[in-house]
Amino acid sequence: MRRPGSGRYTVGMNSDVRRTLDSGQKYRWKAELADLANLADDACGIDVRALHAGQILAVKTHYTTYRMQITDPQQGRAIVEGDGSFLTTPTDATIIGATLSGRGSSVANGRVLTGFRLVIAADEGEIITSRVRAVSVDGMPWFSEFHEA
Repeated sequence: MRRPGSGRYTVGMNSDVRRTLDSGQKYRWKAELADLANLADDACGIDVRALHAGQILAVKTHYTTYRMQITDPQQGRAIVEGDGSFLTTPTDATIIGATLSGRGSSVANGRVLTGFRLVIAADEGEIITSRVRAVSVDGMPWFSEFHEA
């Protein structure tokens, strides 16, 4: 579905989530827990806890692609490496979950969701990514938020 006036197409989010993210509030919105839960239920994504140890989760954000080899799915543990400014070498980390707030204050635990930021905890601190755009599991596309026509 084409996002009006954006020149981009949206795949994987229903219209309520898209309206919320497109309303100009996506970077300053202080998400309440109930709002996060409602939006998270409607967003496309994956629960890391449903994966198996050894699987590779690739998460493409606006600026960076993160490669995550799952080591303990129930705890959200993975060896994470990014091609951007953070986690540039393989690092033992915990995938905390999805957030809209940009501060990690309201998190959908264990979930990676399109249109949301991802919170990752590592020795160097808590990392909050830019918005998740696409995810693949073991090299197979799982979902994508945007693609060009």
